[in-house]
Amino acid sequence: MANSLLTGISGLRGHQKMLEVIGNNLANLNTTGFKSSRTIFSDLMYELQRGATSSTAGILGSVNALQIGTGSRVSLVDLNFTQGNLEATGQDLDVAMDGSGFFVAKSATGTYFTRAGSFSLDESGYLVDAGTGNLIQRFGSVGEPDGVNPSFQSKGDPRIYVPIGTSIPGQVTSEITVAGNLSSLSTGPVAQKLRSEYQFETAGGVADGSTLLNDLTYITTPFQSGDRILIQGTDHNNDQPTIDYLDVDGSTTVQNLIDALSTAFPGADITLDSSGYLIAESNETGPSQLEISLGNRPGNQGLLDFTKYNFVQVAVGKNEDSFFRSVEVYDERGAPRTVGMTFTKQANGTWNMEATIDPTEGTIIDGLVEGITFQSDGSFSQVLGTGLGDGSLSFQFNGNSNFQVINLDLGAPGSFEGL
Repeated sequence: MANSLLTGISGLRGHQKMLEVIGNNLANLNTTGFKSSRTIFSDLMYELQRGATSSTAGILGSVNALQIGTGSRVSLVDLNFTQGNLEATGQDLDVAMDGSGFFVAKSATGTYFTRAGSFSLDESGYLVDAGTGNLIQRFGSVGEPDGVNPSFQSKGDPRIYVPIGTSIPGQVTSEITVAGNLSSLSTGPVAQKLRSEYQFETAGGVADGSTLLNDLTYITTPFQSGDRILIQGTDHNNDQPTIDYLDVDGSTTVQNLIDALSTAFPGADITLDSSGYLIAESNETGPSQLEISLGNRPGNQGLLDFTKYNFVQVAVGKNEDSFFRSVEVYDERGAPRTVGMTFTKQANGTWNMEATIDPTEGTIIDGLVEGITFQSDGSFSQVLGTGLGDGSLSFQFNGNSNFQVINLDLGAPGSFEGL
C-alpha cells in the first residue's frame, strides 16, 4: 500500500512541475523574445517481482519477467526555439531576429546572449539592452573608417555607436553594380508566320511562281474564265483584306495568287519557299491577328481543293522577353532617386537595357545600353553599344546643377559574378 502511494505521489510531484512550467509560459506571454518551455517526463526504476523463464520445446512456453514501476520524474525542461511572430512596435531601435542566432550583450561581469531586441541608447549614444543596460556588441568592420564611406564606429571597439543628429554629406552615385541571371530561354521579338498546310506541287514536282493553278496536284476541275478565288482573313492589326477575290482562268499562275495576297495583306510578306509551301509572315513583330483563308466562289466552273492549302501558324507573334528591376541611386544633394532598368532580349540574341525615372524627378539624357552579350557558357562577355548605347547612363535630376553620369558594372568578361 505504501509503495502505491509513493508511486502516485511521484507522478503528482512531476505534474506539479509541469504546471509550474505552463504557468511560467503564460506569465511571460508578453515578454520580448521569450521562448516557451515544455516538460519532458521519464519513468523511474522497476522492481522485479519475478524473473523471466525460457521455453521448453513442445512442453512449456516462455514467460516474461514481472516488473512493477516505481513512478515517474521530470527528466528535462526543454526550450522551444521555434520562430515566433514578428510585430511592429513603432520604436526605431527595436530589432527582431528572424531565424537562428542571438544578440550579444556585454556587462561588467560577462557576455550574455539574448533574443530580446528591445534596445535603447545610453547617455553616450551607445546601443544597450533597454532592460539591463548591457552594451550590445558588433562584429566585423562595417561602419569603421574606410576612406570612402561615412564612419561612426571606432576600430577595435565592439560597442555600437548611434550618431543621433549627425549630418552626412551627400555622395553622388557614380556606378551601379548589376548581378543576377537573365534566362537563356528568353527570346527576342517574333513576327507571326503562316504556312500552307500542304505544298504547292504538280505531277512533275514542286511548283514555282510560273506554275499554272490548273496544273496543281489538288485541282479538282480546271478553272475557266469568270471563275474567282475568294480571299478572307485579317491582317496584323485585325483589319480586313484590301481585296477579297482574285479573278482566275486557265492562264492564272501561282505568282498571280501570291501577288493578289500581297495586295490583300500589305502588312505581310507573301512568298513561295523552295519546298513549295506558301508563306505569309507579318512585317511587324509582336502579337498579331494575321489570318488568311482561300476558297472557291460558289458557282465556279473550276475547283481547287483549298482544304489542302489552309494556312496554319508556324510562328506565333510575340513581343521580346524582358525583365525589370529598380535600384535606388543618390544625386549630388544626397537625395534618393529610383531608376528602373528593363532588360530586353533582341532578335540577334543580345540584350538591351533601358533606364526609366519618374518624369517629375528629372530628364533622362542617356538611358540606353545596347548589345549586352554573353559567352556560350553563360558568362558575361561585353557591351557592344557605343555612344548613347554604351555602358553608361546620364540623368538631369531636378534641383541639381549638373547632369549625373552613372556607369553600369555588369561584371568582368568571362565572369559569373555580375550579370
